Amino acid sequence: MKSKKITRSAKRGTDELFLQLTKISGDALLKLLGLSDDEAKQYKFRSIVLKTKRLEPDIEAIPLLPGHKPIYIEFQGYMDPFIRYKLVSKALLGCANENYSGDALAYIIYTDEKYKIAANDIDVLEIKNSVSITEIVLTDYAEEQLLLIDPRLVVLAPFTVKKQSELAEKSRVWKSEIEKHYEVDLKKQAQDLIALFILNRFKNLSREEVVAMLNFDLMDTKAGKQIFEEGMEKGMEKGMLNEAQEMVMEAIEAKYGNISQDIAEKIKAINYRDILKKLLKYAIRCKDIDEFTDVLAQYAQ
Repeated sequence: MKSKKITRSAKRGTDELFLQLTKISGDALLKLLGLSDDEAKQYKFRSIVLKTKRLEPDIEAIPLLPGHKPIYIEFQGYMDPFIRYKLVSKALLGCANENYSGDALAYIIYTDEKYKIAANDIDVLEIKNSVSITEIVLTDYAEEQLLLIDPRLVVLAPFTVKKQSELAEKSRVWKSEIEKHYEVDLKKQAQDLIALFILNRFKNLSREEVVAMLNFDLMDTKAGKQIFEEGMEKGMEKGMLNEAQEMVMEAIEAKYGNISQDIAEKIKAINYRDILKKLLKYAIRCKDIDEFTDVLAQYAQ
């Protein structure tokens, strides 16, 4: 089965949001990753491109004082089975670029548990010994836990919400927390971020709904435009997938009669257009429904 290609433009929106987060409360983010308050204040952040091999770490935290290890952070908001391998490679290259020969710290912040599940394990112990990987999943946290670590992490609170219906009430509380815990010149940026994280977490929300909740137009920022465009692309893609699934089921019904619920569910679970195209051909060519069911079983696993 071919894996779906993910373009950099489709991924960058979430990266931009976390980059902005490091600018307004980077030490709070490091505390979320397990560093102490004192340790977290010993780093400055940058987003860099390692031209060698075209590897691009999301964020690098540079120690301000000797004795602290460099930190590399990936923010994972999509399926990538090789994210752990990529992060290790980026960390090693980053150390090489800085002529640093010691151990490095690497972190993956997943926006959802499913993205962590999709990641392949690293089984090369020699690599793991030089780059220590720590992973967290934002949806595993309760809002109270984030605020206890650092109140400024309220901007990540949208990822703790399970039901979209809770957003309207919670958004008022979040705005109040931002007012209390962010400096005057950072309040607008924090409010912008939380609105964009809401859209990232609940992708079926419209821009108008977000504006109504937080009185903020996400299209005012580059990151907001990228996330909005990504949502539009996904919507169009989902429409094409639905159409392809319908075509397969209609072909089966036309040739073999009524389609069973089991077959329909298996077809609707396939999210790759190239596979659906193959199934459409099989639906037309197979001699009977049993033969088609056998073929479908190979792709529906």
